[in-house]
Amino acid sequence: MRFFIGFAPVCVMFISGLLAGCGGNVVFDGASDGQAGSTAESTSQTSGTFPDGTITPVVDELQLRANCMPDVVPDPVSGTVTVSYINTSEEARSLELLGASLIFSTDVEAWVFFIEFTPTSSGPVPANGETTVIHEKTSMQEDSSFICSLCDLPMTVQLTFRTEQGGDIIVTENTKLDCSF
Repeated sequence: MRFFIGFAPVCVMFISGLLAGCGGNVVFDGASDGQAGSTAESTSQTSGTFPDGTITPVVDELQLRANCMPDVVPDPVSGTVTVSYINTSEEARSLELLGASLIFSTDVEAWVFFIEFTPTSSGPVPANGETTVIHEKTSMQEDSSFICSLCDLPMTVQLTFRTEQGGDIIVTENTKLDCSF
C-alpha cells in the first residue's frame, strides 16, 4: 500500500515517532516489495519509446550540490547536468527538457523535490549527429531547505524529456547530493 502526500511543507506525526518531510513531497511505502530505497551507485537508466529516427539523451555529468551553511536558504541546491543528445534520424531533431526531480528514499519513506533547468531544449541536433548541452539548475518549485537533512541518503535524479512527436523519455541517474555544512 502506498500513500502520497503532496505540497510542502508536510509534517506527519505517527504514534511510533515523528517523521518529518518539509520542503518536498513525502511518499510512504508500507509494502515490502524492495522497491523503496535506492543505491548510491553511479548508474544511469533511460526509459521511454525510441522510434527509429529520434534522439536519445545520455547524462554525461551530474554536478548538483546543496549549500547548507551557515543558514539554509529556501532553495539551497545549485549545479548542472550535462546531457549528450544522439540523433539517429536523417533530419535535424530536438528534445524538450520538461523538468526534473530529486528523489531521496529510505525503506519507509521518500522525498521528491521538483527542479527546473535552463536551457529547456537540446536545440537542433544535426541529422545522424550528436550535441552536448550543459543544463543549469534554475529553481525549485517550493521551499526545499529540508533537503540539507538528506545529504547522506542515496538520491535519484530523474529527467523528463519530450520528443517532437509528443512521447516522453525519462532518464534517471543514481547518486548522492554533495552538501557543504
